[in-house]
Amino acid sequence: MPATRIGRMRKRVAIQSRVDGEYAGYSSEISRVTIATVWARVINVSGTEQVDSRNASEAITHRFIIRKRTDITKQNELVYNDRRYAIATIQEDGDERDRFLIIDCNEKETVGALDNPSPES
Repeated sequence: MPATRIGRMRKRVAIQSRVDGEYAGYSSEISRVTIATVWARVINVSGTEQVDSRNASEAITHRFIIRKRTDITKQNELVYNDRRYAIATIQEDGDERDRFLIIDCNEKETVGALDNPSPES
């Protein structure tokens, strides 16, 4: 991966954590908490590119490059342009200064898609 410049990190991305709770004692309710909003470089990746991580290949759709943080795991999700992304891999940039994280993601859903279903035809 070529060196990243701060000036290319122009998009705002929310890092969210999923919180499972109980709803009225009968079913679980999923909510999400934004733990940080960061500047990122967002790269659309070919849908056929494969990421090989410990013998598990996953098709990725987007690559996010952000400043290095220590509070991001694969259990978090990213939200960008009203779309939610599941984290497939997190890598350091390989530069000796380790200033950036490269996060490969799969697009999951549009934020609010389950809350506001489209009317039936």
